[in-house]
Amino acid sequence: NKEYIPYLVSFDPGSTEDHTEVLLEVRRITLHKAVGQLQQFEKRFAAYYYH
Repeated sequence: NKEYIPYLVSFDPGSTEDHTEVLLEVRRITLHKAVGQLQQFEKRFAAYYYH
């Protein structure tokens, strides 16, 4: 049945590795944003607390 072919193609090992790469990249970007926000918060907190 031709309907099942796209399913099988989506489960080949090459594509799952690609998905892992993408997920890691998304996590890395998200983490980078979170760290940036934390640093901004620390700066504002320090400015408020020490002045």
